[in-house]
Amino acid sequence: AMDAFGALIEEGKLHEARPLLQAALLLMPQNASALYYLGLLASEDGDLEEARSLLSRAALASAGNISIQPHALEALALVALQQGDRAEARRAFEQVIELVPDNGFAIHSLENLR
Repeated sequence: AMDAFGALIEEGKLHEARPLLQAALLLMPQNASALYYLGLLASEDGDLEEARSLLSRAALASAGNISIQPHALEALALVALQQGDRAEARRAFEQVIELVPDNGFAIHSLENLR
């Protein structure tokens, strides 16, 4: 299932991948990629509570996975900002910088939150 939705996502067809992502999550509730991409979809849909829940789970599930965790945390920070939760956004951006010290977007965002 991973490969199938991976291909759709690379083609920019995230919405078409949704059923596959949801199926993957039923089989593997800790699947960091599925949690992350479903979180992005929820965010796009404007369902910020769901997005925040999924992205938080993605960040936890991807601990130590440098190819997913910083992206999940960055997306989580942006959703938290949309909800007006600057403290949570700050925490998430700080975690991004711990993982990727030269992440310019996170550094710049954190400076704006101080």
